[in-house]
Amino acid sequence: MKKIFTILLLNGVIVFGQSFLFAQSNSKINAVDAAEKTSIISVHNNSVGHSVAKNSSKGLLFDNAQFVTHGSVPSDVDTSMLQLTNTTLGAGHKNGIGYSIADDFAVPSQGWIVDSLVFFGYQTNSTTTSTFTGYFVRIWNGAPNAGGTVVWGDTTTNVLTSSVFSNTYRSSATFGTTRPIMRSKCVTSGLSLTTSTYWVEWSATGSLTSGPWCVPGTILNQTISGDALQRTPGEVWNNLTDGGSLDPLSGTFILYGTIGVGIQEDNNPNNISIFPVPVKNIVNVNLGSVTNANVSITNILGEVIDSKTNINGTTSFDLSNVAKGTYIVKIAYDNVVLSKKITVIE
Repeated sequence: MKKIFTILLLNGVIVFGQSFLFAQSNSKINAVDAAEKTSIISVHNNSVGHSVAKNSSKGLLFDNAQFVTHGSVPSDVDTSMLQLTNTTLGAGHKNGIGYSIADDFAVPSQGWIVDSLVFFGYQTNSTTTSTFTGYFVRIWNGAPNAGGTVVWGDTTTNVLTSSVFSNTYRSSATFGTTRPIMRSKCVTSGLSLTTSTYWVEWSATGSLTSGPWCVPGTILNQTISGDALQRTPGEVWNNLTDGGSLDPLSGTFILYGTIGVGIQEDNNPNNISIFPVPVKNIVNVNLGSVTNANVSITNILGEVIDSKTNINGTTSFDLSNVAKGTYIVKIAYDNVVLSKKITVIE
């Protein structure tokens, strides 16, 4: 679990050295930047420098993207440089061959509606025009290697909407411009989370042969940046660790959205109820004292299954023809959006 800071910082990025698929190592790098070699990619525990939004109702929710170590060097761009004995420049997370990165975040009691996620990565020898072509995201309700299950997303739906140069280069002990770091935004339609600890997992595709590489959290004069995990083929999860120091690393990501979501038993003054749960055919939504509400049901990708407007009292939805799985009931009224996950069974 990462420690919470109230100031907004960019979370550290550190690279880890493992096989050319696992990580990009600093060892034996030549002028063209060379060798992606084998090592073991570990976990990222963002113990220094991640931010959680507390008072604002919209915008930044969670910042786990600290990786800039040197500002405006050599010119008007920043640098993310390997620290001390660390050797891992980037962690492999190429989609389609079984690789990805995962890291944790905690949702406070108010709950969150997550509108978008931003990830940071590079492909060696790209220009400052992004070569990223896809991002694939899953949200887990616990650690993927410790019994967590997927509550949103999949490994086949491309949710990337934009990818631009972050104005930062990744480098070894000397400044270089062969690894421009891209800031890639992904839309997360229908992602509503109640208070708990979750893990976000992401993988990427690009048009070059290098990587794509995830920029690990990097903190000046430190070798540890977090507690991330790396998935390898066969759904094998390992701690994301640096190939030189062997210390744990974090992934780099930011969450944006709105604070305030979820129907919670201890905070439901309008007596809203949803029943029966789990759902076999019909699900009923009792709005309690709420009036003129808009009610919708979406799948975990945010696709609307059914919706009704200006509802009072109790309304029902027939889900007998939808596939079994997890769905989200959203209730919108008076500038408030409440969300509740339901499970449809056969």
